[in-house]
Amino acid sequence: MDSRTRQKQFMYLLERIGEPLYVSPRGQGKSQVVYSIPQDALEDYEANAMAYLRKTIPSGSDVSVITVNKTATPYDLTPVQVIPRTAVFSYFSPVHQKAADALIKILSSKCQPNLEDYFNACTLCRDAVNPHLWVHAFLSTAIRREDMKGFIIPHLWEITPDLFFEARFLREAHKQSALPVEDRAVVEVPLVFTGFDTNPEHKVAYWREDVGVNSFHWHWHLVNPFTAPRGSIDRQGELFYSAHHEMLGRYNTERISNGLNRVTPIYLQEGSIVEEAYFSKLTVQSGGRNWGVRQENTPIRDIVRIKDPLFPTPTYVTDVRLWSDRIKEAIDAGFALSLDGKKVSLRNDNAIDIVGGEEIGVIGSTNTACRDTIFWRWHTNVDLILQRQKAFMPPYTATDLLLNGVSVSGLEVHTPSLDINTLLTFWMQSDVDLSRGLDFLKTDINNLGPIWARLTHLQHRDFEYHIIVRNSNAKNVTGTVRIFAAPKFDEQGDPLPFDEQRTLFFQMDKFTTTLKHGENLVQRKSIESALTIPWSQTFRQLERSVSSPTGVEAFCGCGWPQNLLVPKGKHGGLSLDFFVMITDWEVDRVNDPRAVGLTESQKAGCVDAAILCGTMGRKVPDAKAMGFPFDRLPAPVANTNVAPVSVAEFIKPYPNMIAKEVKVYHRDVTVLREDGAPTGSRVIRI
Repeated sequence: MDSRTRQKQFMYLLERIGEPLYVSPRGQGKSQVVYSIPQDALEDYEANAMAYLRKTIPSGSDVSVITVNKTATPYDLTPVQVIPRTAVFSYFSPVHQKAADALIKILSSKCQPNLEDYFNACTLCRDAVNPHLWVHAFLSTAIRREDMKGFIIPHLWEITPDLFFEARFLREAHKQSALPVEDRAVVEVPLVFTGFDTNPEHKVAYWREDVGVNSFHWHWHLVNPFTAPRGSIDRQGELFYSAHHEMLGRYNTERISNGLNRVTPIYLQEGSIVEEAYFSKLTVQSGGRNWGVRQENTPIRDIVRIKDPLFPTPTYVTDVRLWSDRIKEAIDAGFALSLDGKKVSLRNDNAIDIVGGEEIGVIGSTNTACRDTIFWRWHTNVDLILQRQKAFMPPYTATDLLLNGVSVSGLEVHTPSLDINTLLTFWMQSDVDLSRGLDFLKTDINNLGPIWARLTHLQHRDFEYHIIVRNSNAKNVTGTVRIFAAPKFDEQGDPLPFDEQRTLFFQMDKFTTTLKHGENLVQRKSIESALTIPWSQTFRQLERSVSSPTGVEAFCGCGWPQNLLVPKGKHGGLSLDFFVMITDWEVDRVNDPRAVGLTESQKAGCVDAAILCGTMGRKVPDAKAMGFPFDRLPAPVANTNVAPVSVAEFIKPYPNMIAKEVKVYHRDVTVLREDGAPTGSRVIRI
């Protein structure tokens, strides 16, 4: 099976996941397919329906048939089917987790050693289990199989739109599905739709509820599951700390952009309350159930559901607080105890991997959690615990921070038609095809086709870094270029002390470059960021890629949304400190025994954002600590006992570093992205 065939056959399994495969073709235009399911895998009425529906496809249609066969290895779905198809799936429920792990085992390389058997097993299991559970298990195994390297996952909001769009918009989409394709209207989704302007938190709802933010968080946990055996994922605990710390830095910058205070932590204890209300207004379409709500000033209570099979073990507030306190005690003591009772030091470079790997989470669903304010308050609490560990580490020395013979003399950020060191953000409307994820039970091939929802999100004008670097060494030097940004001023407009600003720095990019002897101009486009993935990873774009002569780009899904690379900024400009540091790639590089013997294409695999996500099945390709050099307290200024008060003072002894102020302006205009609904389409605003 070549890569294009594989992409096509597996990709369409993710289309309309709640609708049986035998009902109607998948795909659109010349990419339409039907799955031919074995008769003995269907009930009689299903087999009869499939046979009848195949006859309704007009002769000469561009519909290809994909044959599904029985697997060579039998399997038992009984442990998986304890979760009803209509249930709201949550991997954090112990019962759901057990069922999902059972399906993951069935689909694993051990049980399905070749790609054909894997495809057949995925297809035959699909309509027999909970749809969201199946998506979780299928993608969890797909990203880990060597024979699935390069498979591109369409955006999650197309696969499961019910987890991203309010129920009333989906109801309108169902109405539009009854109309001929050419008469369908575009359903416009307001910028933010789950709160009220009277609530200050509503100012940043556009960011918390952004489809890209929530899709990233889901995909990160898919790649780095908390249930993975310890040691199976390189630097897993540190990855958890770094990714969520980065998200918090960006979220706090977004809050400052909108005149809000930074996030305050929430501490779990008896009598505590959650002041903020939250109403997601989401509905799980497979069961027609609404997600739970939280009223204002909700008390924090124990979870004791004696008759609830999903949570057979009670969770007590005091226990969560105790877990937290024990981790703090271990950090302060400088050691933790392993399962065999041995002391494990927490005073070395690997300690953050141990502390970050401890289980202290309380959020219920990774694909919706970021929408809720409580997610950010809880993770601020977790982040403070992990920073506590970092505070015990010695400051980096000059040896750690310098790159001999290399100096950075200039940094400019160029945006077309704007002054140097100026960035611009605005609103963009993008069209999403809901027909890929909603289950319409359409059997008429002529009624298949896009149903557009138009959502508004933050966007920025593309820009480019110009970095002037002098290499005084006689030989070429391969350098790692690390680019960060952080707000320069706090909520009140006062300069941020470096000790506070240090914790807000978030990465913008990281890449390697060859520095020749003498002066070098290093140029890097924002769209090349190693941190981000493009918006274009949709079913529609992937169909075009599969059909194109050049094939499919290997972006596989885990990365920060490109449209949110830059914070919103302000009408009058938000000042950011952009920081660039160049380190020695020969020191940074990681020798990975697991990559020995692989072909270049196998080494490349997917172009995921290793900065945030790690590298699937490989070592993290950077020996430096994540967040370096801002992950530790800085050393005192030379000849003093005083820590640096600004980033300018921090970088002064190090010529391989530079910092410049960059202003981000926000223009309150909305631009429509091309390549969506046909020009002139009717628009419905509800």
